[in-house]
Amino acid sequence: MSTVPRPSAAAAALLQGAVTTRFTPHPAFRELSRLRQDQADAPARLRLVLSVYPHLVERMVSAGPGSAEPREGMGQAVADGINLFGFRAMHATAMLSCVVHPFDGVTHHLDAVSFWRRAALAAATGSAVGATAGGGLDEDAAIAGLLVHLGWLALDQSGAQYLDRLETAADGNPPTEDHEIDAFGFSIRELTATLLRAWETPPEITRAAVDASVGVDGSALAGVLLQGLAAADAILAGEEPEPAVALSIRGRVGSTQALLTRVDALLSGVMLQ
Repeated sequence: MSTVPRPSAAAAALLQGAVTTRFTPHPAFRELSRLRQDQADAPARLRLVLSVYPHLVERMVSAGPGSAEPREGMGQAVADGINLFGFRAMHATAMLSCVVHPFDGVTHHLDAVSFWRRAALAAATGSAVGATAGGGLDEDAAIAGLLVHLGWLALDQSGAQYLDRLETAADGNPPTEDHEIDAFGFSIRELTATLLRAWETPPEITRAAVDASVGVDGSALAGVLLQGLAAADAILAGEEPEPAVALSIRGRVGSTQALLTRVDALLSGVMLQ
């Protein structure tokens, strides 16, 4: 039994509200999270977003051949990058930048680079699995994979005392949802859901990300995310993912190591922006 007194419902609501208010979405998040390659106007819409927010892909385009543009010319340069790099690559880069953007504060218990490396890799592996499944799950997984554990990062950046309190509630054991509720009056899964709803994330992506955060295969997309997370953890541990997942990855980028190299290059550019 936890020795930590459970917060009142009012205190729990106050904390959730404070965290949600602190981590507001990038202005382009809502539009980008609804943009899909098969939409007739997708290239034009992405071009418009990037002309307004060129910083989302600035380092990617600056590193491209013949694209050493002065800052004042970056708006057109990044829009033209769709032709150079392709819709998917530009969209994925902009999406990652959007999600990382609100979390530029100090972490206390979590390592920010490790957190985002796992999230970006899970998005990439989930996208590879989703491409095999079809039905647009690859694009949804590429977004949802970034969002699965945002509640943890938001809570950690809100102050060291919160995950300290969870450690106390768990009393040396791996924390469970019951421990989270004892510590905060809500689960971190619920915090992630609250945050994603406040960001106006597409409902199907919110549901799948929240389900996957606690290992629940509640939909086809959640199932893809769980496979992507397992594959990401295997790759980061220096192991091969499940054979079917490894085959999907090889079909896209050649090898799991090539995928990790690509993710690291993308993430380093985004985090330097």
